[in-house]
Amino acid sequence: MPLFNFLTQAKQPSFWEENRLICFQGSENSPLFFQYLFAFLKEHKIVEVLPLRVESQAKLWQSLEQSFLGEQAFYWLGDVHQAFKKKKKNEPEVLDVLSLYRGPHSVAFFLSHDYKLSVSSQKRMHVIKLPEKIGRHEVAKLFAFFGQALSGPKSILVKEIVDTAGAIGLDSALMLMNYLTVTNARNLDALKTQLTKIIEPELSLAALSQAFFAKREKQFFSLWARCHNDFTIPFWIAYWSEQVWRAYHATTFLKHGNFAAARRFSFRLSSSFFKQDWRRCSPDELKQACAAIYDIDFAFKTGSTFCSFDLFYTKYFLGKFS
Repeated sequence: MPLFNFLTQAKQPSFWEENRLICFQGSENSPLFFQYLFAFLKEHKIVEVLPLRVESQAKLWQSLEQSFLGEQAFYWLGDVHQAFKKKKKNEPEVLDVLSLYRGPHSVAFFLSHDYKLSVSSQKRMHVIKLPEKIGRHEVAKLFAFFGQALSGPKSILVKEIVDTAGAIGLDSALMLMNYLTVTNARNLDALKTQLTKIIEPELSLAALSQAFFAKREKQFFSLWARCHNDFTIPFWIAYWSEQVWRAYHATTFLKHGNFAAARRFSFRLSSSFFKQDWRRCSPDELKQACAAIYDIDFAFKTGSTFCSFDLFYTKYFLGKFS
């Protein structure tokens, strides 16, 4: 079920009574969206969703099987694969057991769309697809669901910001809603300047990383020219250190067929990296790139950073690290 089909039904208590096992699936977790959703459902007395945090599968099943005087609860498990990625030997995958759960409680959880649900599992649970990005029409629907329908100058501002960005994530949309809720219409010009600085860099960084690992140098340098002055040299050192380090380990595990470990390391990389772009990079190449970033860091701390990243990118795209 697409997200906005779900939102049209979520205000009905009967939806939550009939669907006892709900899986939200998307490219990445959206904690702000879930926080707002569950607070909204509680405030309007539709259903109270309780976070369930346990340290092991054994404690999870123990909590889900217990019921005090027959009371039923609705539990939120968060990202199940992140929460239970460390499992004991011979312990079943948490998703395999969850798909067979029949009460007494109700359960909702998030699952990355990198994990493919079997047909039988999909039949046993209600799967809600979270979009990676949404356009201005979907942003307006999201605002309306939370009782923040916009009109006038604020509606125009949202249109301008989202159209400029192309599309934004769920959490970015809710952050935008937060700012608009507490901002007087007279201060919208100043708010637009601040919001553009907050929302666009996030999108630029994601696109920059995707172009880097896909080795689309023309697109990469076009993005780099637009955003390189938005952040300091220490930021770029830290950013690329993490990106290349994660890419190195994810590529190494993928080459050895260890997809679960590769998924963990591909967190914070672009979604296309895990699907296809990892094939464009070798572990040795990424290892050399990490060493080059270390040299940039050393040069910065000793007072010399002249065109360091420009040289780094040029070597990378020319295959000098291979």
